[in-house]
Amino acid sequence: MANVDISKHQWELSLSNFPMQCAGITTKGVRCKLRTTETYCKHHIYQGKPHQQPPQQKGLIYVFTLSHLLLEKPPKTNWLRINKGGYDIKQTSSYDVFNPRRCLLIKVGFTTQTIPTRLKQWSSKCRQDFKLLLPNTKHIVISRRDRLSDLFSGLSLEPVYHRYDPAEYGFVCSKNVISVESAIHKYLHSKYGKGNLYCQGCSNDVKIHTEWFLIPRKEMNNVFKDIDRICNELG
Repeated sequence: MANVDISKHQWELSLSNFPMQCAGITTKGVRCKLRTTETYCKHHIYQGKPHQQPPQQKGLIYVFTLSHLLLEKPPKTNWLRINKGGYDIKQTSSYDVFNPRRCLLIKVGFTTQTIPTRLKQWSSKCRQDFKLLLPNTKHIVISRRDRLSDLFSGLSLEPVYHRYDPAEYGFVCSKNVISVESAIHKYLHSKYGKGNLYCQGCSNDVKIHTEWFLIPRKEMNNVFKDIDRICNELG
């Protein structure tokens, strides 16, 4: 995935916001690579409490994006830029304006609240207008070429979901929702690559987000099916 900058102003990246590497140990037996302001990241905080097991709570998995990317003709915006690689990610001059015609930026999260409530919290924190992505969301695929490709490949057929609940606006997990979210992130990273999203709207300091994904629009049906499969297997 390309590196993405959604700052509306020029700024310089500062890793001082995340001074420590997580001290947690992954399921592969290696140290977690996430950076954090605490000793442990949210996925391994339980390891700081020897007698506490990983949370097994139920919850919901949801997907969202920036609202303007779901317009019928999404505009290019100067504050949404990508780094195509090979450049210093601190230099904003190396970023090009993101073209949303054939790709989407998405985030996959979990919540134990209602999904609309959680999305409002994200919007307030990041000072951005977000919109949920659902299997029936309009204007996910907007390129005529991609639509024809879907038609001939059979992707336009209605898929069968086991865990998607339209009334909940997401995918239901009866257990292990944190582990499910981690597994989804790992799978999407392996399939579509990794990248960083930089947002100045979260606070007065630059924030580095590592859990957004740059997905071809025509792949979103597959993304929903993969999320449903992982929820069904682990949650």
